Amino acid sequence: MRITIFKIKPGKKEKLLQWGAEIMNNQQQALLSIGEENCREESMRIFSIENNDFLLCVMSAKDKKGILPYDKNQPINKKHFEILEECLEGEVSQEKMYHLRL
Repeated sequence: MRITIFKIKPGKKEKLLQWGAEIMNNQQQALLSIGEENCREESMRIFSIENNDFLLCVMSAKDKKGILPYDKNQPINKKHFEILEECLEGEVSQEKMYHLRL
């Protein structure tokens, strides 16, 4: 499982929410893309702390090969990373406390 937290640039939360809605409207394309990345699931959540917005991204791999690099030539991936680059300031450092799985 890969968990990443990013700080959202001021005024860019709505653009990210609109992009999330567009992804859900094009689920087949998005699912094809994450499948090619050996990803079983990808979830993004926006949360706020003290008037700062953050994006939480959680991805889990299908198997022990892990998550593979994305195809930069796929239109959905290209747009996805253009929007993320426009809207995110950078990754927030985090320290793993623990992870349990049955």
